[in-house]
Order: sequence, then C-alpha cells, then structure tokens
Amino acid sequence: GITLPASYRAAITAVLNLSPASLVDQMAAQDWLDIFAFSKAETSRGVRAQQNLDDFGDRLAAYGRITLPCLAVGFADDRLVPPHLAAEVAKAIPGANYVELPDCGHYGYLERPDAVNSAILDFLTG
Repeated sequence: GITLPASYRAAITAVLNLSPASLVDQMAAQDWLDIFAFSKAETSRGVRAQQNLDDFGDRLAAYGRITLPCLAVGFADDRLVPPHLAAEVAKAIPGANYVELPDCGHYGYLERPDAVNSAILDFLTG
C-alpha cells in the first residue's frame, strides 16, 4: 500500500531493465529516468501476476515439439531473462535460430530498436 516516489521507481526500473551501456551518457540516462518517472505509478494486477511467475515447470520438452521456424533473441545485459535462458529455449526448439544482442537489457527492443528489428527482419527474410 505504499506509493514510492516516482524518481525512486524510475531509478529501480532503469537499473533492472536497461543495459549499463544505455546509462553511460548522463543526458541519455536522464531521458530514461524522465520517461520512467512519467509512466503510471501504480503496479497493475497484470504486472503483479507476472512478478509471481517464478515456477511454472520445465517447458523444454514441450518446446522440442515445435515444428515452425523460430527465432529467440537474447539481450546480453538482461537481468530479468538472462540471455542464456533465451539460448536454452532456442536449443530446445529443433532448427531454431538464436541471436544475442550486445548493450541491451530487458528493454532491448527500446534501447536498440534498429538492432532488434534487423534481427527479426533477417530471420523473416532469410
């Protein structure tokens, strides 16, 4: 029931979700903090449910039955879903491709959208 100051919440969000490479430049880091501070303050029920998803069983065997082309993208500095887990999923899916992008945290798609989009387009057109 406690509401944390927006600046504190923004700092925690940045540290947990961004690559250190995105926070090196002081002006860029401040831009990220401003964006996060501006976002909705309360944690939604959906986010709370995601935070409780710590044990949903081993799905690797099920992934082995996937027969469609798949791409797993790992973000090198992701603290929430470390890249070795994305690589593990790709390895479990027959013929899946794996790409790991440097200088990306959990929000890699926001930090380096051109690199993420390029990886996806390369997969789709390759």
